[in-house]
This record gives sequence, structure tokens and C-alpha cells, in this order.
Amino acid sequence: MPRILTILTIAAGLAASACGGTIGVNLVSPELVGMAGDTLTFQGALSNSSGSTQFINGAQLLLNGFSSNQLDSTDFLTFAPFTIADGVTSSQFPFFTVTIPTMLSAGPYEGSFSVLGGSTGAAQNDLGDAPFTVQVGAASVPEPSSALLLTFGVGCVILLRVRACRRCVLPAASD
Repeated sequence: MPRILTILTIAAGLAASACGGTIGVNLVSPELVGMAGDTLTFQGALSNSSGSTQFINGAQLLLNGFSSNQLDSTDFLTFAPFTIADGVTSSQFPFFTVTIPTMLSAGPYEGSFSVLGGSTGAAQNDLGDAPFTVQVGAASVPEPSSALLLTFGVGCVILLRVRACRRCVLPAASD
């Protein structure tokens, strides 16, 4: 039994060193709400509890129901620190943006954001992940009764103007 525990401990240590450690990916708000056509910006901070300095070399962004051209992690690559030392938490910065397409159904859409890096500047290990949700609201469409009432009101105004103009017809000019 002690031998099995030793093997498991060694395996866990190798797995931790292979992935380069652990980075906490802390989104300020893991759920944002928007309408079709809106662009939402997710912000957050990174924290390192791996025991060593980690290089931040990239990011991966996935969101069910969205294409890659509606997801943009350029902000993360622009504002993330190049490295983060053990025990350090970064300041908040923009991680990524999501543009909600115009023909998307209302409802929640689940996604994940992953930080890539490791113990070298070329490592692309998954250092930490954060789940997030984009809540798409339904577009507001006027009720048919509202449109009918508006049409009736405009029609009445036009009818009253026509009747008023007929009463004030000017006499024909004599030659």
C-alpha cells in the first residue's frame, strides 16, 4: 500500500510539472448579458500558486454556438503579463470579447477560457481555465396590438387633416 501511494505521489508531481503549474483565472463577472449585435468584454485577473514563475504565452477561447470570428482574445495577449511570479495576483485587465451574432436565439451559451504557457517562453501547456456564460436576451418586438393601435391613430390624424382642409377651401380667383 505505501508503494502505491508513493507511485501516485510521483505521478501527480510529474503531471504538475508537465503542465507548468497552476494559474488561477478569475473573471470579474463570469456571466454577461447582451442582445444581438452587442460586443461583451470579459475582464479578470491571474493568480499564480504553482510554486514557480510561469510564462503566459497564449490563450484559448471556446463558446458553444459562436464562430471563431465572433470571439477575440487579442486583449488578453495585449494586456497579460509576460510572466507571473509565484504568489502574485495580477491587476484586472480585459481578457476577451464576444460579439453576439444577429440571428442567435435567446438563452445562455456556455464557454471556457484557457491560459496557455509554462516554465519557458515557448511552453503551450494549459495553466488554468475559467468557465463563462453569455446570456443572450430576446429582441424586443412590439406586440401586434400596439402596431395596430399606432396605425389606427395615424390614420385618424390623417383623416382629420383631410377633412379640415376641405372646409377651408379658398374661393377660386376671378380673372
